[in-house]
Amino acid sequence: MKKSGLSMLKKALAIGAVAFSTFAINANVSEAAFEEFPIGDEIEDTTNHFKVALVYFQPVTMEPAGMSLPADQADIHIETDIHATEGNECGLQPRATSAASVLVSGFPI
Repeated sequence: MKKSGLSMLKKALAIGAVAFSTFAINANVSEAAFEEFPIGDEIEDTTNHFKVALVYFQPVTMEPAGMSLPADQADIHIETDIHATEGNECGLQPRATSAASVLVSGFPI
């Protein structure tokens, strides 16, 4: 993996870790309710056996209430998708997906 790819992977993982520790995931949102837009390319870590992708989409209400910015006060919703690949020993089964989310305000749109 190139140094720039490793740097991007570290940034993606840092965003995911912060989002996981700070914000809840809303499993009740229908995937058909919005369109996801990628932020850069999906990055695969072949050493640790996972892929990380960043996306943004319209603000959505998160559960439990009060853990993040209300959707009507946010500009975008940023999400980190982490997918296990064959050989992953971090507790995720291959092809399993974990996601971390954050609602953001203050972007000029």
